[in-house]
Amino acid sequence: MQNKLTKSLMAEVTQLPLPTNYMGGLEPDMITLPSSVLLFHRTSASYICGKSNSLSAGTAHHRYLLIFNLKTEGDVILDRVSFRLHQLQSILVFPFQFHHYANCESENISWLFSSFDLPNSDEHLNSLRNTPVELNETVTRYALEQCELFNSPDRDMPEVRNQIAVLTTAILNELLRIYRTSKEKNLPQDKDSGDLSKHTSHALFRKVGEYVRYNLDKPIQIIDIANGLAMSPSHLRNIFRDSFGISLGWYIRRQRVLRAACLLETTSLSITQIASQCGFTSIYSFSRTFKQEIGNTPGQYRSKSKK
Repeated sequence: MQNKLTKSLMAEVTQLPLPTNYMGGLEPDMITLPSSVLLFHRTSASYICGKSNSLSAGTAHHRYLLIFNLKTEGDVILDRVSFRLHQLQSILVFPFQFHHYANCESENISWLFSSFDLPNSDEHLNSLRNTPVELNETVTRYALEQCELFNSPDRDMPEVRNQIAVLTTAILNELLRIYRTSKEKNLPQDKDSGDLSKHTSHALFRKVGEYVRYNLDKPIQIIDIANGLAMSPSHLRNIFRDSFGISLGWYIRRQRVLRAACLLETTSLSITQIASQCGFTSIYSFSRTFKQEIGNTPGQYRSKSKK
């Protein structure tokens, strides 16, 4: 294998042009590395579609979520718009984009999820918004290498973590290249970017989502969010419901519950501490709201998550 690669490299280097300037070269268009990369795999359609996991009924959060469909097509619903994700396609969910899943062809699926943060503006990724993109051999090879590193016992080493982040950037860059190539060839795209109202909705959801995220441990008043957006509370409520099909109050409550569920799974904080950190004024209101949304009390949910 190495000999074959070396021969290919030797053939390719002979095609390199003679530099006209040895002090300058090509400038990258996208150099920001993602942080806090998390890979996970789902094999059950009922799980991701919410039949057995009420957390999957729909959510929006501050992280990117890149989905690879390796087996069994299904619907990815982004901000109330449904996109059919076929086998060997991917789609990028943007921060604060409301998303859930439905109508998988069979129960047995193989979907790879890559979740990550980006510290800077995501304008360079806008072409991928609401756009299923075909997986080519390059993306598949990068994803395989990324999974191998993530499964490695050395994954906590700085060099391995860095390589996982670099591969995430490489995958995003290749998906952008695939999209632009298909656009140049006038291939059909599952995209709704021509609708200006969609972009307005995305901006609204991002601003509301960021406010909720940074104030989740405090009482959140809709009037405070509305004042920050220079609109009346009633207008904000109406726009939010019309754009996303959910009430703003439900969205805030849902984010509190999702944060609480994460803390119950990943920390040893007491239920009282978690209730306080998620903005609930009492254990009673926390337990009641959590059970309404999830179907279990916080204690029951923590016990099940540890099994």
